[in-house]
Amino acid sequence: MKLWKKWGIVLAAVILAGTGLWYCWYRAIPEYKARQLVTELRSCNETRQSEIAMDLVAIGKPAVPVLIHALKEEDSDVRILATQILGRIGPEAKEAVPALIQTLKDKNHDVRSYAAGALGGIGPAAKEAIPALTQALKGEDNGLRCSAASALLKIDPSFTAKEAIPIFIQALKDKDWSVRNSAVMALWGFVPEAREAVPALIKTLKDPFFVVRYNAAGALGAIGPAAKEAVPALIEALKDEDSSLRNNAAIALGSIGPAAEKAIPALNEALKDENEGVREVAARALKEIRGEE
Repeated sequence: MKLWKKWGIVLAAVILAGTGLWYCWYRAIPEYKARQLVTELRSCNETRQSEIAMDLVAIGKPAVPVLIHALKEEDSDVRILATQILGRIGPEAKEAVPALIQTLKDKNHDVRSYAAGALGGIGPAAKEAIPALTQALKGEDNGLRCSAASALLKIDPSFTAKEAIPIFIQALKDKDWSVRNSAVMALWGFVPEAREAVPALIKTLKDPFFVVRYNAAGALGAIGPAAKEAVPALIEALKDEDSSLRNNAAIALGSIGPAAEKAIPALNEALKDENEGVREVAARALKEIRGEE
């Protein structure tokens, strides 16, 4: 074999080996992994979506440009997932703030709400979003208003719970149960400031959706003695067909303490409840009301 042929073979082998090594290296870099994972998001089931979300959060900052691009996907579910992941990445996703501000105008109301939540997750690093979030408070989309208020509480030191709570109370009337539930959960996080929400939370104990009723009882319990006017409604909730709500109602009555004295007969009756957990919580609530704990 002529010398030039031998060298040609050697050169070809080197090129092929180099190409293979480059390809392996490229596949190993975080941006490539992020692109592959986001592509998979378009067609996988919910379980796999959760796994992918955790992987992208673990990749962190290198995944942000890919997720920014995903905010423009046609599929609203992918856009929602992209906002959620950006929020979980936190301050390292600061680069996504301008895109998330634009996403506050998305045609899908859920995407808009999650975009506000993502800005809150980024925190003070998203301060350039304050004007857009403040503007969102003035709209008619209760879901977005709730998310914007929650985000501002994490971003803007001048925005207080006193300003946010009326927004959450208004959202308790929304036609979308998930918005009502988000409002309840937000109020749960603002004790004792949320005492002004007690009348609205009492009404929410009658919500047609169980999870909203359940969390309303929990929020009233978190407010504690300041929620004493909720005692009659919580006594009624002890009769709910769902044991989980009965359980939460009993916990709330115990948290209200001696001011829930009128609940003693109902809690004595709850000691006979078919559910062991309800019986145990009722016994503890009675001790708390009587000052024995």
